[in-house]
Amino acid sequence: MKIRLLVIAILLANVAELSAQQAAAPATKPRMGIAEHAVTLHGLQLRYTSRVKEEFLYGADPLKPFCSIISTSYVLHEPRPAENRPVVFIFNGGPGASSSPLHMGAFGPYRLQWDGKAHVLRDNPHALLDVADLVFVDPPGTGFTRVFDADSVRRFWEVKGDAAMMVDLITRWLKENGRQHVPVYLCGESYGTMRAATVMSLAGDLPLKGVIMLSAFLDMTALTDAPGNDMPYVLNLPTMACLAVFHGKAPAKGRSVEQVYSDAVDFAAREYAPMLFRGQHASMGEKKAFAKKLSSVTGLPDTFLLRRDLRVNIHDFELGLLADKGLRIGQLNGQVTGPLHAPAARPPFDDPSFVSTPSNKQQVADYFRTKLQFSDTGTYRTINFEVNSKWNWSSLDEEYGGYRTVAPYAAQALHARSDLRLMVAGGFYDLATPLAAAPFALDHASAPASRITYARFRTGHSIFENEDELIRLGEMVRAFLK
Repeated sequence: MKIRLLVIAILLANVAELSAQQAAAPATKPRMGIAEHAVTLHGLQLRYTSRVKEEFLYGADPLKPFCSIISTSYVLHEPRPAENRPVVFIFNGGPGASSSPLHMGAFGPYRLQWDGKAHVLRDNPHALLDVADLVFVDPPGTGFTRVFDADSVRRFWEVKGDAAMMVDLITRWLKENGRQHVPVYLCGESYGTMRAATVMSLAGDLPLKGVIMLSAFLDMTALTDAPGNDMPYVLNLPTMACLAVFHGKAPAKGRSVEQVYSDAVDFAAREYAPMLFRGQHASMGEKKAFAKKLSSVTGLPDTFLLRRDLRVNIHDFELGLLADKGLRIGQLNGQVTGPLHAPAARPPFDDPSFVSTPSNKQQVADYFRTKLQFSDTGTYRTINFEVNSKWNWSSLDEEYGGYRTVAPYAAQALHARSDLRLMVAGGFYDLATPLAAAPFALDHASAPASRITYARFRTGHSIFENEDELIRLGEMVRAFLK
C-alpha cells in the first residue's frame, strides 16, 4: 500500500525530486505577493487580483512558528461579481504534493503545456474564474512553504491534523475577504480526496455546498494487497478489463470503453467476487474453467491466472499484460508503455507513465515570481518525499479499529447537510486509484446516491493531461458549481 501511495504522490507532483525539504530559519514576517491581471474566458473579459499569501502556524508559543502554509487566490473584481459568487478551495494529494498540477495543469488562469521541447506558459481557456473565485493551497512542506521545526510540523502531517488545518485556513480566508456566507466548494485529487472527505466531517459552520473528487482514493484497506483480502482484485478488475481491450489483449466486440467497464463491473460483482469468496472450496476443475473466462476479461493467460490462484495484483498486471511484447504498462496511466526490463524493475520505479512527462517545477517557480509577484529564492517543491514517508495515519486507525477509510466521513456529511453535493471523477485507465473503488466505498458507507455525480474519463490518473477530456471535465465542473 505504501508503494501505491508513493506512486500517487509522484504523479500529482509530476516530478522526480528525491531530496527532502530542509528546515529553514523563521523570517521576520510571512511573505505575500499581489498582482492585477486580465483574461478572456468564454467570451467574457475578466479582471482579477491574484494574492499569494504565506501564513505561519504556531504551537503553544505564539512567537515561534514551526511551519507555514501558502494559499494562492484569484478573485474576480470586474465585471462586479454576484454577492453569492462561490469560492473553490483546490489542493492535490500525495501526501506531500503541492497544488501545482491542478493549479498549472487544469483550473488556474495560466497553464503550463508541453510543446515537445519545453513547458510553455499560456492563458488557460479551461480556467474556472468565469464561475468562481479560486484558492489553491500548498500544505506545509510543499511549494514555497517553510518548515521551521521539523518535529512540531508533524502534527499537520496526519490525516485529521491536516484536515483541521485546512478548515482553519478556509475559515480565515472567508473572514478576511468578507465572504463568510458565499457557497464554498472543495476540489481535491488523489490523496486530496481523502483530505476533502475529512474536511467534510470537520467543516462545522462552513457554508460548504459541494465537493469535487478527482481520482478518488477513499478506502485504503479495501485496496490493500494483503493475504485474505480479496477486495483489491475485485475493485481493480474493471480497470484491468479496460486496459486489456485498449492494448488489444481482450476482445472489444464492438463495445466502447464505457461498455467494457460496465460489463467488467457486473462480472466482478456477479461472478468474480463469489468465486474468490469460495477460496479453497472451489475445485481445480472449477478454477480452470473460471481462469479461461477471467483470461478473456483481463487479457492475461489462463495459466498465469491459475498460478496466482485467480488473484492478480496491479503490479503483476502492469508487468504481465504485454510481457510477450517485451513491454510493461504504466500504473498512473495504463495507456502508456515502456520496456520490460530483465529482471523487471518493480513498480513504481520504472513506471513509464511517470517518467514520460518532464519536471516543470522551475517554470512553476518562475510563474510565481514574475506573474504573481511572489519573490522567493528557494526551490518550489512539487513533491516532498519526507512528508510522504512520515505521514501519520493514527487518527484513522483509532476511528475504525485499524480499518483505514474516509468514505463514512463523506457519507455522514451528505446526510447531515441536505444541500451538500458530491462529484466523483476518474479515469478508465488509472491503476493507482481504480475507478470502481470510490463508488464501492461510498455505496457501502450508505452515502445518498441521489446527491453524488459520477464522471468517467478516457484517461489515466490525471484527467487534465488529455486536452479533450479536460474540456469535458471543465464543462462538468462548471455545471456542478452553477
